[in-house]
Amino acid sequence: MKSQQENSSRSVIVRHVVQRGRVTKAEIEDGLGLSHPTVTNTIAALIREGVLRENGEYESTGGRRAKAISAMPTYRHFGGVDITANHAAFVVVNWAGELVARERKRLRFEDSRGYCAALEKSFARFLRQNGVRQDQVRSVGFSLPDVRVFPAKEKTLADCVDEIAAMRKKVQETKFTDGDGAKGAPTAAQGIMMAYLAIGR
Repeated sequence: MKSQQENSSRSVIVRHVVQRGRVTKAEIEDGLGLSHPTVTNTIAALIREGVLRENGEYESTGGRRAKAISAMPTYRHFGGVDITANHAAFVVVNWAGELVARERKRLRFEDSRGYCAALEKSFARFLRQNGVRQDQVRSVGFSLPDVRVFPAKEKTLADCVDEIAAMRKKVQETKFTDGDGAKGAPTAAQGIMMAYLAIGR
């Protein structure tokens, strides 16, 4: 079991590498004030786990060429869904912050489970067509502009932000059953469904 200090070192190193894109071990040591053994051992472990990777070498300044460390792009993905009255736009970026794909399609918002199913299906298809497995998606963010789509309720999409925040906690606490009957965290598409349930209330 990793100690609290080891977990802390891992977190700050990963954040440092992801934010800077491409760095050397020496730059990590100087930037974070960590010892050489801590950085070397942590980087080695993160590379074995597929979180980081060696990404080429820097030009020599007289000695050995320093190896560049960067995030492993395929380790995690992050999705985004922009919901408007008449369209839904999807985006997915990789662990290195690079754009993988984007798509905008006409999908008129309706206060119905049918809309939820269509949104879920469209996002799942978008991921599949771009070679991203749902279990690789770490999180999905939602953009809800101030568009009035609930005439009878005098409610806008933007009014639902607090409800979605509350639903997010329920999503995190919910265990879903996958196709093999195994229990686990919700997939990206299931997360969309849960968020929609908050919007539709």
